[in-house]
Formats: sequence, structure tokens, C-alpha cells
Amino acid sequence: MGIDICLTAKLPRNAPPEEVLSRAKAWIDQAARFVLVAPTTMLPTDDGSMIAASLFPQAQDVFVTASAGRLGLEARTNFPGPGYHDYVCTLAKGLAAHLGVVWEADDDTEYFDTGDWSALRGSMLSWLRRLAEVLLGDTENASGIALCMDMRHGFKVDAAVATPTGPRSRAWIEQVAADPMSGTDFFAWWDKGLTARTLRDRAVVRMWCDVHWTRPLTPESTGVLKDVNSCLEQANALDSELDLPWPEWREILGQIESGTGERPASRAIVDANVRSGAMPRIGYRRAPVVHRLPGWELTLPGSLELQYGDEWVAFDETRSVRLTLMRASEDSAEERDPEEMIREQNPRAKLKIWTNGQAKFAAHLEKIVEEADSYHSLFVIGSSGPCLCLATITFVEDSDREWAMGVAQSIKRYSDPS
Repeated sequence: MGIDICLTAKLPRNAPPEEVLSRAKAWIDQAARFVLVAPTTMLPTDDGSMIAASLFPQAQDVFVTASAGRLGLEARTNFPGPGYHDYVCTLAKGLAAHLGVVWEADDDTEYFDTGDWSALRGSMLSWLRRLAEVLLGDTENASGIALCMDMRHGFKVDAAVATPTGPRSRAWIEQVAADPMSGTDFFAWWDKGLTARTLRDRAVVRMWCDVHWTRPLTPESTGVLKDVNSCLEQANALDSELDLPWPEWREILGQIESGTGERPASRAIVDANVRSGAMPRIGYRRAPVVHRLPGWELTLPGSLELQYGDEWVAFDETRSVRLTLMRASEDSAEERDPEEMIREQNPRAKLKIWTNGQAKFAAHLEKIVEEADSYHSLFVIGSSGPCLCLATITFVEDSDREWAMGVAQSIKRYSDPS
């Protein structure tokens, strides 16, 4: 249930698809450089490659494909909203001009062809009303339903729904169902262009969903903090009367200073605008977060940073969690016993054994002593049918033993409803 725009175009004769995509990627990197959340990436497909461009926090990627003489562009725009839809259309038209192609549009709002801004906003409000009506049947006793969120992470909130712009109550849903104009605060890009409100709301989305609220340990997390600061600086410069999240902004500046040693130029104006006693309230990652991997999930402090690769890693300065997912055998559905697997490597290991749902677990804690330092390592194996989850949880302080076991016992099988 969303608002989509799908564009197709005929490629010039003999135009190699990979060359077209390379040109498209270079052009998007330049044209969208002020809004890109992350560098554009080339992803493999069954018949070639495609470009994935992240243009707004929590928005689904824009995809550009080229194969068999056709160029395609697809985007879902109901979040962040009409301003984002307008931006994608403008970007797509610029890309077409650069590549010398003509788009055929299948736009749920018809905005690509009509340019009717009022009708576009109306389409977004109609979508929001329909969504609210659906939610009224789902949220009577539910809490924390994720709405337009990255489903790899589950945020724990004491509210009916969690949205990229913050949690919303059932009363809010009822009000939107009756009058969708009352819910425009859901759309983080409601205006046309990069207005002060849009820049502020982009920062607010990142504060809710992306900021870990601790000293940054990686260039990626430092980049998130600097993006938030830059957006708020620009918003304040465009409209000095705009209501801004001053306490959270001050906290962001402190984390930038702690992580980089830099003192942002906005420090003085932020300090002057924070009211006495005002406390930060924005940020899903101030609470524990449920992380979903293919077939498995676990709960961790929201302050831990993440890295993706051959193994999934979450960490802070003294703790880490590493997960590797695999099958016991590619040719067999036989379930392996996690206790036996650990004892094969360490027959004298003192094991903790438990079950969680349909999965069996075994864990072994040991102290690792190295030349420079020492730490504790909790090795965990989870087994469900032929599927295995191997976790290594490390920590330095003895006081984190209970935390480590709590993380291990939060691991369970996860069924993706899609």
C-alpha cells in the first residue's frame, strides 16, 4: 500500500546497458549530492545491474535499471511525501535529458505528466486517510506498529504506531482518518523544494531513527551527526523563527565534539536557544532495538553501532556482538544439536542450554587473555532445523556478564511476514 512512480524509456540503439548505468550513476551522484543519504550503489540483478539511490532518510531507495534496450526508474514516495515525489520527478527528467531518452510514466498521482501540485498533495492525503482507516482496525490493542520504517530494525515505543517522524497515538490515527490535513506532520517532505521545514524534518527523521546518542565510533555515524547538524543550521538560516529541536541539537553537537574534537560553529546559537531544564526526547535508539536478520532476530541497546558484511557486527567501546548465519548442510534438512557442536570443539566447556521458540541454544563463556588486554567471550550457537546462528558476544567489564547473557537469550527465529 503505497504511492509509486514507474518510468520506462527506450535506450538509443546499440547503447550498452552497463555504460548507460555508469553514466546515470555519475550524473545522479552529482545532481543529487545535496540530498543523498549514502553513496549510490550498483547492485547485481538477474539480467545485469541496477543503481540504488538513497535520497532521504527512511525512504525506500530509487532504483534505475537498464537491460534489453530499456531504461527503467522506480520509486515509492508516500514517505517522505509530496515534496519528495516532486524531487524524484525533477531528478528523473534531468536524467532523461542527460541520457537522451524520453520517459513513459506510470505515476499513481499523475504528477509526472500534469505537474499539478495541489492534486499531488491531495493524493498523498488520500493515501494517508486510507492508511489511518486500515490502522484503526489493527491498533486497538497493538503497540509500536512500524509505519514506513526500515524493517531491519524494530523500535520499542509506548504508542500505537512508530513512524519516521516519531511515535503516534491511536487518537492521532482517529483524527487523521476524519481529517487527513491534521496529519501533514507525518510527511517529512511536505513542501516543494528544500525549505526550512523540509531540512528540519530530515534532521528529525535521522534523530528518531539513525542517531545512536553516544560518541561516534565510525565515519558513518559521524556523518549522520554532521548531516543532522548541517540540516538544522540551514533550516535556522532560512527561517530563524522555525521551531527546532534545540535540546537534541545541543546533544548532537556534544557528540560531534566528543568524537572528532571539532567545535561546530552552531554551538553558540544552540546553547542560547535551549530553555533551562529542557530535556531531549527524540530518538528511538535511546531504548533497546530489535534487529532482524534473515530468519533471526535479537535485541540490543540502541547505542550500539552496526556494521554489515560477511558477518553482522554491533559494537561500542567495550562490547561487541558478531553474528554469522548459515545452514548446517546444504544437502540436508537435519537439525544439528548446538550442545554437541560446542562440545566437539571444547569437550570440557561449561554450557548454558535453553530454548527460545522453535530454536535450541547452547552457550559457553570464557575469558580471553592476550598480551595487551583481556576480555570475556560468550560463544553462542542457535539451531532451528538446518538453520544455524553463531554469535560471539564480547565484553571487558565483569559487570556486563548479565548483559551478554541477556543478549544471547534474546536471539530467536524470525518469520518474515512478506
